Amino acid sequence: ATASFHIGKSPDHRSIKIAADHGIDISHQKARAFKLEDFNLFDKIYVMDNNNLKIIKQLAETLEQSNKVNLILENEDVPDPYYGDESDFKIVFELLNEACEKIKRCDRGADWHFNVGGLQQSVGKPRSSGERFCVPTS
Repeated sequence: ATASFHIGKSPDHRSIKIAADHGIDISHQKARAFKLEDFNLFDKIYVMDNNNLKIIKQLAETLEQSNKVNLILENEDVPDPYYGDESDFKIVFELLNEACEKIKRCDRGADWHFNVGGLQQSVGKPRSSGERFCVPTS
């Protein structure tokens, strides 16, 4: 999270339900603040919108760190379903799931794990004994 009001909070109950409908338990997740050390911990960092892209890239101390940060939907913001109904959360789930599948196909040879919108996907084996995750910010 880049906004302090999300820190420590669980996902919206509608996100939890949609994920559960797809066999994914995100009920115990909590938002946390993005930390500068995340640039060193993660190989890739995906953000949900251009505002977070700008904030995280401004925190980067090197071009290499900045280049790790990308929009999860490439050139567009993930729509915020909060003020909508469950169908809006389904749409966002489908968008993020499709993005994750695309990332998996593009990086099939890479050895890393990523976590987008609470959806943990594995791509190969971890590079070291510690797993690497890309953490979305919202």
